[in-house]
Amino acid sequence: MKKIIISSLLAAVLIISGAAAFLILSDTMLIQMPVLVKQKPILTYAIGTVQYRENGQEKWTDAVVGMKFTAGTEIKTGEKSFADIRFHKGTAVRLTENSSFRIKDLSIREMKVQINEGALFGKFERIHKNHTIELQTSTTVAAIRGTELGIEIGKADIEPDMTAKNNEQEPENQQEATTVYSLSGIIGVYNSNYYEDTVLLSNQKKLVVLENSPPSNPEKMNDEEIEKLQSILNAIHEDEVLFISDKIHFKTGSSSILHESYPELDKISTILAQRDEKIRIEGHTDTDGKAHTNQILSLERAKSIKEYLVTKGIKAERLSIIGYGESKPIAGNSSEEGKAQNRRVEFIIVE
Repeated sequence: MKKIIISSLLAAVLIISGAAAFLILSDTMLIQMPVLVKQKPILTYAIGTVQYRENGQEKWTDAVVGMKFTAGTEIKTGEKSFADIRFHKGTAVRLTENSSFRIKDLSIREMKVQINEGALFGKFERIHKNHTIELQTSTTVAAIRGTELGIEIGKADIEPDMTAKNNEQEPENQQEATTVYSLSGIIGVYNSNYYEDTVLLSNQKKLVVLENSPPSNPEKMNDEEIEKLQSILNAIHEDEVLFISDKIHFKTGSSSILHESYPELDKISTILAQRDEKIRIEGHTDTDGKAHTNQILSLERAKSIKEYLVTKGIKAERLSIIGYGESKPIAGNSSEEGKAQNRRVEFIIVE
């Protein structure tokens, strides 16, 4: 009996050791304190047409929230569409409309993404001090240390003599260009043909990289650019989104739900009844009133929604609440339209 037990223990140790060795050698796990294991990127939120294809495939397939991706996957969005993708805790991106990117490399040691067209915005955090994060376009490499940024691909007007190859050829007046915006942190930006001319881009600065020249000198972002970038970053979801609604209304300055909101809440309760995940109800407001009051009000409104859903048969232990007040606007508060977008309730799947 002892021999059987010892043999079983040795076999278990060998299996575990072999599995750990495979994960380490494949850059899936990093042995340090704490032990780090590679996560797969996951689609947390999508609006409109979002499609993907695996490495080497030609057919595009519709993507759905909760789907996980691997290295080599391409993801694209259509008109009036966008996709939020979380790579790991602290790192998530939004791919805006008519945009596409490919996950080039993905391991516990590095993350490299090739943006092919359009724009990508994100917040990035390295999971350990030697973790490499790079965003690439046809003209640019952005080496990220930990930042909030935006990258847009487009065309830039240039002086005619910059692209004329000889006297007989008509010069072009545009080149491929990548604009990089840094809201916080520091990014090393360079053109792969001019690596020695790396430029450090810091807080609230931007620069342009043309295909045949090193990066331009950084310049300060204007207030409109800062507000736009911050609004997009606030709207990126790291957790899976079940539902977002701006159709739940309350009495002014109160957490009392208006009767006109009941059909929306009934629809949400029906969706929740068909699922079994835990849900976090997040309340958001516009900037009317004092920030502290709005934070409390958003929490009380989330509580009212929870209480209503419980009356519809949803178990209270499945529902948690939080109020963000006016701290996470997804649009400007200078217009009624923007304020309406900011007054919203989000239902987030809790893993």
